[in-house]
Amino acid sequence: MFQTYTGILPKPLCEHLIHRFNTAAIKDQSHEMFDQIELQPQSDWAQETAALLDVVKRAAAEYSHYYDPHGMMPTQRRIETFRIKRYEPHKHRFPLHADASNYQTCTRYLAFLFYLNDSEAGTRFYGARDTEGLRVEATQGDLLIFPPMWMFPHEGLMPKTHPKYILSTYFHFAIPAQSK
Repeated sequence: MFQTYTGILPKPLCEHLIHRFNTAAIKDQSHEMFDQIELQPQSDWAQETAALLDVVKRAAAEYSHYYDPHGMMPTQRRIETFRIKRYEPHKHRFPLHADASNYQTCTRYLAFLFYLNDSEAGTRFYGARDTEGLRVEATQGDLLIFPPMWMFPHEGLMPKTHPKYILSTYFHFAIPAQSK
């Protein structure tokens, strides 16, 4: 159910997104775990969100082809706003969690996690009775797709040497009027 797409985002786009994040005037720094910015599609992020949406749609089609041979994946869906998160060395990490774990997030059914730079601090996933976890390396341009439910808890590891940048979004169940 976990699928990595190696190098799906070109290096220049990753570096451009990091640069835009670092020079953005407004960042949400209210989280103790990371700094973030939302890429609003109807803003000056429109060009980037359009390019990212194309990548997500292509990867989702490949993922569906492999993991959904019976055509059960929802066809009516909406996509969550893209977010870039920065984890500072010796400061930020995202403790063990599931991405669809409460009323506000329960309509998420597929997670998309892009690594925008190489970092020694990747992501660790845990299965049932699994205490070691599966470590996914943070490699620039890679995309990880996985179900965001409670059966797939994971943690964002703390970087030690330099910031780690990720970009994420989710597919949500949606009624036809909400579909994109």
